[in-house]
Amino acid sequence: MNLKKTISFICCVTNEALFKRCCAHIEQLYMPSGYQSEIVPVRGAVSMTAGYNSGMNQAVGQYKVYLHQDSFILNQSFLYDLLFIFQNNKNLGLLGVIGTRKLPFHGMWWLSDYKFKVGKIIEVRDTFKQTIFVDTTYMYEKVACIDGLLMVTQYDLTWPEEAITGWHFYDTAQSLQYAKEGYDVGVAHQSSPWVIHYCESSTMKGYYEALPAFQQWRKQLT
Repeated sequence: MNLKKTISFICCVTNEALFKRCCAHIEQLYMPSGYQSEIVPVRGAVSMTAGYNSGMNQAVGQYKVYLHQDSFILNQSFLYDLLFIFQNNKNLGLLGVIGTRKLPFHGMWWLSDYKFKVGKIIEVRDTFKQTIFVDTTYMYEKVACIDGLLMVTQYDLTWPEEAITGWHFYDTAQSLQYAKEGYDVGVAHQSSPWVIHYCESSTMKGYYEALPAFQQWRKQLT
């Protein structure tokens, strides 16, 4: 495969039925001329950061799409949109579909003030709903952090697997790493939501358990 002409989709897999649906949506995307895609499943990962490092090291594409197995891409022009945004913004390192311009001190981006939240998504948790925050500017809006349901990179940075274990705060941590390296972190402009997220209902217990390690890592980062 041609590195510069490949788009890699990386996914940690724990549910084969969801992953199959995720792949079906990927396979329906329009492919830009001269490009190809690959799907890199990671099974048996001990954490999201460890899984994504494994996938990153296996993938051949310059552009890498890290997505949840329950994130289904609706925008069939997704690949065209990604290439247009990245190729016109060389300083953009990390792109998502929702996030916040101001990260709260505790690191839970979704608890930031509504006026700072950016992007669009269709979410199925206990019920179907479309979530629309502040709309983005042309191409993308620069933010402090994006949500991990879909994260696209133009350049590789190692995920902090030694510090960020488990399944929480990996997205916030990676957003902060890209910003520290001088790259923009952005939320893409979407005329309608690009992704539908079939996420299971969850409690905040896991986040609170992971919070001390994340906050300690964040102090060391700065």
